[in-house]
Amino acid sequence: MNEPKIETRAGSSQTFTTIDIYNRYDGMTDRGEQASGYNGKNNKDTLTFGKSTRISNSWGADIGISKNDVSAKVGYNVTKQDDTTWSYTAEVSPKKTTHIGLKDCYHVQQFTATITTKTWIGNSTTPSVKTRKGKGFAQQWYKFHFYSWET
Repeated sequence: MNEPKIETRAGSSQTFTTIDIYNRYDGMTDRGEQASGYNGKNNKDTLTFGKSTRISNSWGADIGISKNDVSAKVGYNVTKQDDTTWSYTAEVSPKKTTHIGLKDCYHVQQFTATITTKTWIGNSTTPSVKTRKGKGFAQQWYKFHFYSWET
C-alpha cells in the first residue's frame, strides 16, 4: 500500500480506511398494496393508479466510516434521493377487486471496512497501530416492480 509520508513526531497520526466488497446481489423492498378497485360490471375493466413518491439509495455500517468513502468505493452517491411519478394499469375481472402492489428494486453491495490508525508516541519512529473492522451495506435504487392480484 502506498501510504503518504508524514513527519514522525509525538502525537502525530495517520488514519486509513479500506473498504472491500464481498457480495453483490439484487434485492427488493415491498411497499405493499398501493391501490385497489372493484369492478361491479359484467365485463372486464382496468384499474390505473398513479402516484408521486420518493426513492432513495441508502447505506449503513457498524463502524464509523464516511458516506463519501462508501460512495467512492461502490461507485454512486449512497445518500441520493429523488422524487418520481409512476403509474400502473391492471385488468379487473367482472365482479372482482384488483389490488396493485409496489416493490423497490435495489442493487445491493455488502462490504467489510477496516480502519487503521498509526500514532507516533514520544520520539519513536515506529508507530503504534490500532485496527478496527466492521461490516456494512450500500443499496442503489434502480426501478419499481409492480404486481397485481384479484380477490
